[in-house]
Amino acid sequence: SLASLGAKTVFTCDSHAGLADIDGCQPLAPEENWFDKEVDFLVPCANSLAIDENVLKHMPAPSFVVGATNQPYASQEVRNAFDKKGTLHIPESISSGGAIVADSVEWTHPELFRTIEPQLLYDWIIDISKAKSMDLCLRAENQAMNIHHVIDGVYEESETVPVGLRFPEWLGEKGYKVPATAAADATEA
Repeated sequence: SLASLGAKTVFTCDSHAGLADIDGCQPLAPEENWFDKEVDFLVPCANSLAIDENVLKHMPAPSFVVGATNQPYASQEVRNAFDKKGTLHIPESISSGGAIVADSVEWTHPELFRTIEPQLLYDWIIDISKAKSMDLCLRAENQAMNIHHVIDGVYEESETVPVGLRFPEWLGEKGYKVPATAAADATEA
């Protein structure tokens, strides 16, 4: 996905080397350490606690750590050290909330969910993740040390309208015909 969005080089690695062979990406050789690479974005996907003291010692600080794992940092001290270096952390709850958002559409618009082209749902989820990530960085004034002070303002209160109710509106804004069943589903939610 990063390669398709225009990233010049996307390094990949996995403990099972074949899984790192992704179209448009450059898999690291088994003898290469991912933390020796200078990158703008570090996206740890499967290994919680992967960013540890050793990574801190060896890796040039990325501009962003985009959590696709629940807890990318091995300790609060390591997180604080990367914050001091200016690395902005976008937590997994913002960057990877797709399943929860999709579930919200399934619950609030069941007929739409069953009939919509999956790519449209994915595109909407990506738009939400981008908007939330940008909102977080703006609220933090692009200062890593401010993230923990402003993160709560990015999350929506649980008492608000379920996010899935907004999917038909997004479809309309993008020029797609919104099925009449979406309006009916919304009144029942």
